[in-house]
Amino acid sequence: MTAQVVPFAVLTAPAWARPDEVLLQSARFVSTCPSCRDHRWQLRYSARALIRMLHREQPIEASCGVCDSSWPISEAERTRIADDLVRGTPA
Repeated sequence: MTAQVVPFAVLTAPAWARPDEVLLQSARFVSTCPSCRDHRWQLRYSARALIRMLHREQPIEASCGVCDSSWPISEAERTRIADDLVRGTPA
């Protein structure tokens, strides 16, 4: 009896890479600069890093390119980020 060769399905990307893809991309959130009072988009952290810092109650730093300053985000901003991460939408 001869064996039948069954070809594998061709994938454009590994199946295991897709679930983590969103967690490894930059998670955008807005924070208000305490110096110039402008809203600044923050792109420093991945979603995975933000989840880890929120869970461990570590400070999350934001920065302003205009003022060249950085600050820890407020509790309200932390709550908004957590809510947005649960819903899967940018903050």
